[in-house]
Amino acid sequence: MRAVSILLLVGLAATGAAEPHTIDAPAPPPSITPAMSAGLGRLGELTLQLELGRWTVGELDRLLRTARTQYPDPAQRLAFLARSFHGTPFEYESWSPPPPAGTLRVRLDRFGCTGFVIAMLAMNGARDFEELAGNLARIRYRRAAPGHLDSDPTIGNILDFAWEVFVDSAADQGFAADVTAEVAPGAALTPFRARFTARRRGLQYDPEERVVTPRIHRDRVVTARMLSQQDFARIDRARIRTGDVLLFSRVDPAGPIGDELLVGHAAIAVNVHGEIYMMHATRDYVWRPNAGRTSAPIAAGVYYSDRRREQLGVAMATTWVPGQQVRVDGVTYHGYDRSRLRPVHDYMAGAGFHGVMVLRPSNPTNPSPRDGATARLRR
Repeated sequence: MRAVSILLLVGLAATGAAEPHTIDAPAPPPSITPAMSAGLGRLGELTLQLELGRWTVGELDRLLRTARTQYPDPAQRLAFLARSFHGTPFEYESWSPPPPAGTLRVRLDRFGCTGFVIAMLAMNGARDFEELAGNLARIRYRRAAPGHLDSDPTIGNILDFAWEVFVDSAADQGFAADVTAEVAPGAALTPFRARFTARRRGLQYDPEERVVTPRIHRDRVVTARMLSQQDFARIDRARIRTGDVLLFSRVDPAGPIGDELLVGHAAIAVNVHGEIYMMHATRDYVWRPNAGRTSAPIAAGVYYSDRRREQLGVAMATTWVPGQQVRVDGVTYHGYDRSRLRPVHDYMAGAGFHGVMVLRPSNPTNPSPRDGATARLRR
């Protein structure tokens, strides 16, 4: 596309006449290529801000095709994809400025806890990188055309409340289905209620402390039917599958209705001989008492104070090491023994989660005809 010249009036001559000056408008971003892993680019109707880390577009394309071929079952496929990102560092997406309006961030080089599960659901429903990008836009934004994505948490159309992302958006569009009652036949589900209100992020989550606004349920009370921690510990958990999505709540179902987040954490279930463990993205660390300055990384490669405390990032939930914690920049991090898996029911009790909801991944329907962008990528 030819750059557009814009006529600007700058300064005045001694006679008072305006002197013309021209500048060129920014050129449109280049087309996405298989070798790209960072930067702005166009793919079909979307403008993407790539933050892929060790992955290139072409490598992700191959990973998604392999996942589809080898794992026709959606839950098994999601588990395979999640394992591919084991060791990815943890970082809240809200630590970064929002991308420009009209731009979709594709961020796979670091994850917050909900961002990790969102990315896995988007990948799970994709046959290639083009569909991955499209799925991220479908899940993360409220009914937006490709050119109308706005990531401003206060006035944009990005979905920041986890319930709205996973239930109102992902499940409603067929990326997953609520199977909480199915995995616990005979158990009475408990109603968890919370009022969705605008809230200001704390400094540890957002250096700008921006206000986050619900897009779907603002100032309304939402009810979720979940398994209480006590019921989850009591039931036969074998019906939960590896690859199912777990949504956790700290809302107290016996207390008055407040504005506590209805969903406060998300993870991916791992069924080992009928017991349920989980993979998640965490800022806490693996305790390595014998690690020294030259020790190679075994987790995310991010350290607190020294190499004995290495961030876990995307990892299996494991057992806390008593007395192991460190405070950095006002935030407390806990140390874990990576060799000892922790069952989800015990994790819930220890972390103060009162309820859990189970979503089962499914294959969404592609809403629109393909435009050939992926075929151009492969060439």
